[in-house]
Amino acid sequence: MKRRQYLAAVGVATVGALAGCSGGSGAEVSGTVRDPDNSTHNVDVESGQTLRVEVENTEGPMTAVRVNTPDGDRAIDETVDTEATFTHTAESTGAYRVTIVPTGSASYEIHIDTDE
Repeated sequence: MKRRQYLAAVGVATVGALAGCSGGSGAEVSGTVRDPDNSTHNVDVESGQTLRVEVENTEGPMTAVRVNTPDGDRAIDETVDTEATFTHTAESTGAYRVTIVPTGSASYEIHIDTDE
């Protein structure tokens, strides 16, 4: 199987793994994405929970990380040239949109942390 087809299949499998995820301590999704594709996940987060996105830029100059709130406001808009972790504590309950956009390739993990 060609690498691009494999990465596309991993991305599709990752989206399926996240569907219906409504939070809880340690809930996560991970994947790898390669330019020109990006990876977008809708993550259900409850008010007070912390959305944590860990990104490793594995190839290319940078990877963009964007998180939008359920209202469409931008909560995180950062770039990564090596690796980084970004967090956002949800002020409202709903689906947060996490988008990873590499200029080469990147691996990532999305976690939902609670104080329980």
